[in-house]
Amino acid sequence: MSIQTRDWQTVWDNRGLVYGAVKRAGISRTDRDYEDVIQNGLLLYASMLAENNQSDPGLIFQIIKWRSLDYIRARNRKIENFNGQNRRLSPADYLTIEAMLQDFSRLELLIFQKHLLAGERLKNLSEISGYSYRTVVRTKSQLCQRFRSSLT
Repeated sequence: MSIQTRDWQTVWDNRGLVYGAVKRAGISRTDRDYEDVIQNGLLLYASMLAENNQSDPGLIFQIIKWRSLDYIRARNRKIENFNGQNRRLSPADYLTIEAMLQDFSRLELLIFQKHLLAGERLKNLSEISGYSYRTVVRTKSQLCQRFRSSLT
């Protein structure tokens, strides 16, 4: 079934619903995929109107929100997979890491051991360590940057 002009007009009149769903999904205007997510939401809304004549705004809002979240998760997974394809470490790299461990703070050591090596979630580490989640994420970012600069 094709999308009719009246469906597009309805979508355009109710485009605030799409913007609200994307905002509720936590995607800000500064996100690099914001326009793509909005466009996908508008297309999804129009296709729902064409196929099912679905007009329940609450249901449409939820579906667009969840599809937007799925899109961002898939993008982040691709980025993580790309970043995860790192080179193998040489024996000299292990010595460098061992020397770096001497200078780690308590939080950096916790992040290195529990998150990077053991896979513990950062949210759990923030609760264990007593630091805010934002501080733990920032420290992890700084730690990874130190590794990149030292091991390249």
